[in-house]
Amino acid sequence: MKILTATVFNRTVSNSNLLFATIEMSNRSLYEIFPSISMSQTRSKRSFHYDYIVKHNGSILEQAFVSIEWRNNREQRVAQKSRMKPKVEAFNPFNEQSCVVGQHTEMSWKFSGIEKPQVTWWFSGQPLKTNSRFRVTESEDGRSTITIHKTEFVDEGIYIARAYNSVGETEAKTILYIAGIKPVIEIDLEAKLKVANRALESGMIKPVILMDDYHTNADNQHLEIFSLIWLDANPNVQELQGTQHKLCSIINQLKTFRDVEQCQNYIKGRTLKDRIVMIVSGQLGREIVPSVHKLRQVISIYVYCMDKKSNERWASKFSKVKAVVVEHDELVSRIKTDHKIQRKLEESVTINLFNTSTKVGKSTTGVNGQFVFSQVLIDCLLRLKSNQEDKTELINYCKQQYEGNSLELNNIREFEKDYVSDKVLWWYTKESFFYKTLNSALRVQDVRLIFLFRTFIVDIYRQLQNCQAKQSLQVYRSQMISSDELQTLTQCCDQFISVNSFFSTSTDKYQALTLLKIPEDAQNLEPILFEIDADPKMVT
Repeated sequence: MKILTATVFNRTVSNSNLLFATIEMSNRSLYEIFPSISMSQTRSKRSFHYDYIVKHNGSILEQAFVSIEWRNNREQRVAQKSRMKPKVEAFNPFNEQSCVVGQHTEMSWKFSGIEKPQVTWWFSGQPLKTNSRFRVTESEDGRSTITIHKTEFVDEGIYIARAYNSVGETEAKTILYIAGIKPVIEIDLEAKLKVANRALESGMIKPVILMDDYHTNADNQHLEIFSLIWLDANPNVQELQGTQHKLCSIINQLKTFRDVEQCQNYIKGRTLKDRIVMIVSGQLGREIVPSVHKLRQVISIYVYCMDKKSNERWASKFSKVKAVVVEHDELVSRIKTDHKIQRKLEESVTINLFNTSTKVGKSTTGVNGQFVFSQVLIDCLLRLKSNQEDKTELINYCKQQYEGNSLELNNIREFEKDYVSDKVLWWYTKESFFYKTLNSALRVQDVRLIFLFRTFIVDIYRQLQNCQAKQSLQVYRSQMISSDELQTLTQCCDQFISVNSFFSTSTDKYQALTLLKIPEDAQNLEPILFEIDADPKMVT
């Protein structure tokens, strides 16, 4: 219990019970004292001792033991003295913050006290020395701020602000994380883009489909997990060119083959994370479908032929054959419709876990370390400022990714010309390069690309805040995940999870369940339904 000594006058005392007093401290601030619910009283000749609540400007400072001397009105008032140690003006005297190496950052804490406290800063258990990089400033309202210029990795750690006066001291801690995520795209696109942009804007470019070795991007560079394969021994290139470009607006990656063996080797060489949509002629379909049907990479097959009935007979034996079609438009329509469902089910959702039962010594490694990194990365993105140079670099990157895709290049030019922050959700929900590239970057944690997207991620964050529901609601999302992932989730009940990408959901449970069509070859895959209780009152 702290001691507050005050002098009051006999007009504030009635029947030996002090009910209320206004006291003026040495700093000329007015403080009010009131009896607490449990009041103890002893009486001496000219003084009373009470257990009191002390208030200043309507706010409770601290419960204090108040010694009150009873004086006559004619006696001169005496200055009062406070005996209260400093107080941290925060709900919790501990926080965390992060910044990118090379950037400036600030940490501050506000302290109060009737006797103004002195503040010193400590780092790694030692008093922090100020210099050209570390500067400390104090404000009149009791706030102490440390500014670090051009942060370095060695600046990461615990910073303690200690406030003290003649009574005692208190402290507040900040953990500072330093992330080295400043990316640089090393590919020099300038010479190539100057020529391509002029030609695209003039409408002179006419895309050409090349057989056997055609693909819109290098196989090891593309972000999207989905790709198209077209196998036909005798294609009419001129006739099929328009169809193939329509298909590229659905799935950007397209590769064509004439030889069955080359096609098989290509499919088998894809990783288990790749997802292939296959178009095959009736003649070659009979030969290749039995050998690739069980491969995890192949998710759907479409037979494009002249004789529908005869090809339907053999194709009906294979569940991955979604349709046998004879018209270009029907082929595009079926693939577009099916792909909407495939994308929701097949695009993996990276989930990071934080196990609160993990020992402290392991809390920043392994599973917990991934969780912490994802949170620090998000915090950095929300704090960092962007510039036009980064936006231009992102646009150039997207143009390279969708080179040869006239529809997406038009979308990119429209985005470059007309984008405003208020339309970010419209762009994200639009079937275009923006959604595909951003989601892919978040899913695989491509930090260099996420960094370039930071302006738009912040715009999405702010728009979602504006659209946040006022009341609690329940939403749903269906997903295919591996058996190992499911086991990990079931073992981490009552723990924290974070999702690396934006989590699209539905308020309609039935609609979410209809998407869960389990393929026959669902090797090591499990269908799950997320039921999420979203409470806007919860702080995240």
